Amino acid sequence: MASKKTFMHEDGLPRLPIPPLDSTLSLFLRSLQALATPEEYEEVVKLAIDFKAEGGFGQELQKRLRQRDEEIKAVNPKSHWLEQWWLDKAYLEWREPTLINVNWFMIHDAGHPLNQPVDPLKRAACVLYHTGEIMRALRGEEIPPQYLGKQIPMCMDQYRRVFSTTRIPGETCDTLQVTPLSEAVNLVVLWNDHIFYFPIVDADNNLLTPSMLLSQFEKIEAQVRSLPPATPVPILTSENRTVWANARKMLRDYSVRNSANLDIIEKALLVVCFDDKIPNTLDEVGRFTFHNDNGRNRWYDKSVCMCFYANGAMGTNGEHSPTDATQPGHLFNYVFDRETVDEYNMLHRHRSVPGLRHPLLLQWDLPDQLAPVIDDALEHAQELINKVRVTLLNFTSFGSDLLKKGKTSPDGFVQLAIQLAHYRLHQKFVSTYESATTRIFSHGRTDTNRSCSLESIAFCKAYDNIAVNEAERLRLFSEAIKSHSSFMKAATFGKGCDRHLMGLRLSLREGEDYPDLFLHPAVMRMFSFPLSTSNISPSNYYAGGFGPSCTDGYGICYIIRKNSIIMSITNFTTSRYTDVCKMRMQLANALNDMQRMVTHSSL
Repeated sequence: MASKKTFMHEDGLPRLPIPPLDSTLSLFLRSLQALATPEEYEEVVKLAIDFKAEGGFGQELQKRLRQRDEEIKAVNPKSHWLEQWWLDKAYLEWREPTLINVNWFMIHDAGHPLNQPVDPLKRAACVLYHTGEIMRALRGEEIPPQYLGKQIPMCMDQYRRVFSTTRIPGETCDTLQVTPLSEAVNLVVLWNDHIFYFPIVDADNNLLTPSMLLSQFEKIEAQVRSLPPATPVPILTSENRTVWANARKMLRDYSVRNSANLDIIEKALLVVCFDDKIPNTLDEVGRFTFHNDNGRNRWYDKSVCMCFYANGAMGTNGEHSPTDATQPGHLFNYVFDRETVDEYNMLHRHRSVPGLRHPLLLQWDLPDQLAPVIDDALEHAQELINKVRVTLLNFTSFGSDLLKKGKTSPDGFVQLAIQLAHYRLHQKFVSTYESATTRIFSHGRTDTNRSCSLESIAFCKAYDNIAVNEAERLRLFSEAIKSHSSFMKAATFGKGCDRHLMGLRLSLREGEDYPDLFLHPAVMRMFSFPLSTSNISPSNYYAGGFGPSCTDGYGICYIIRKNSIIMSITNFTTSRYTDVCKMRMQLANALNDMQRMVTHSSL
């Protein structure tokens, strides 16, 4: 597949730096100035001066952070001061359910070559065969390494955890279990909460062909149709993490068979979920894949759950802690690039394929005391699902080609459209999170690009102001795009402020008070993100989404294609402030209005 090996650059990548204290505070103050009152800003500036002063507490925390980094380097030169902290604090220590709060979803129907409706088992057979091919290519380091700007190598470490990875619940902190791809040969299949498994390879370690996979799925379907309803054991993975940890321990301790079942699931390559639902819109594919309307028939701990619906529609639900969504998305590009109509049409139902081991149904030994735990999990999942709303905007007026032709950053343009849409709808500006990759560093993941800036606010306020002429709007637009690019570049090159400030806070020792800087109300507001956004471009084969990060917030995930932009918007229905349908309309209007402004200026 590639002359360059997947992990060829890993030993030579630089470690994530610790930025100078002064530059971090200056960058943070730039963002804060956009959202704080003048009085609040002046107060925080004074606190920052005291914090960073020679002999101040900030210098002591910076010293501790450097010491931590050196200690980690001595043990693992590829790791750095942030890696384990980010994994633990952002994910594994959090006790809330991963359903909605952590897991992401992808839709694979916007761009796939098959015409709806299609046979879900035949489509699954093709997709899983190509997934097996990509898994083997990854094992053989045949997936080409990625580069920033075609020259700067990016860390590929997360690709080791795309498949065969499971988040294992713990009482106070979860762990990640990564099974080597050479050992992760089983596919686990969920259908109506029944759980089956079979190896994706034959006795000679060759991948099962699409015909063989189809035969296996047909056997599972036939058995499911004859089985009584299953006890929904998988719903336990949607629970509070401590509750699930205790339930999992109860299962393992109750019987050897239960323990073996969990090992099979947790060490599997991935989970395949067949659902009898028939989604007719992108919204429905997204919603079903995100939570299935009732939380059932998913194993939310797995890094990848591929979901197939009765009309052949498809999505993926993924647990976020092992990787960021762009890494499995990148591998899915290879998978769906190989999916063809001809391959699908060559498959035929009900043809005997000799020599295959029959898929095995996992049988559980369930203690009586687990029944109310499962009932509670069903109730809690439904309550959580009822509080979230998902909608998608499939914007087809233009995409990256037109924006690049006008020498405009596509990501900067979309981020500015999000700001304009939010301002038009809510008449205010809020702290905004945009994920920025730090993968040019060894084991790098993300930092924050704070895309609500003084410049973006000036543009949004001016856009609908009839007293502002077109030339001034364009000037403000250009300044806002430049500001966005500046913040993004700082974050990407290890000079962002958010992860550094997190490291400083975590360097506090037990019994030490938080510095006044961190306790100021204006500063505390900055770390709640009513707009949580992410660009998961590029791909012709998927769009994605995630839940909002706060009660009165939106989760906005988007992918910018050559001639379209697909955005998912989520909110909590308990909020009196947010409205995904109105936000979707405002996003479409903002994209069109800004495009007309830019196009008119070039005429």
